[in-house]
Amino acid sequence: MVWMLVIIIFTLAAQDTTKKLYSKKHAGGDFTFAVAANWKKMGCVSLRSDISFLGTAKGKKLIAKAVCVKDGRNTACYRVDVWDDLGNLTATVTATGYCVG
Repeated sequence: MVWMLVIIIFTLAAQDTTKKLYSKKHAGGDFTFAVAANWKKMGCVSLRSDISFLGTAKGKKLIAKAVCVKDGRNTACYRVDVWDDLGNLTATVTATGYCVG
């Protein structure tokens, strides 16, 4: 059962280097997980996070979409996909969170 969907959009600058793009993908995935995991109630922290960089962003924006895969009593699992605005999947993140609050 999918509980929610969070979409975050990041703008890329023309001067972004490959290192900055990877950093934005990682930050975008991590930030989107944080928003998705804490939208109902604050206090969910990351237990584990895995990111796979799949390709280079060719567009001008990164779009991160988070889907709750499992929302348990104490833990939650989210999948975050990071796309560019041209439709290229650039990264995928799987994150497990522990709800302390």
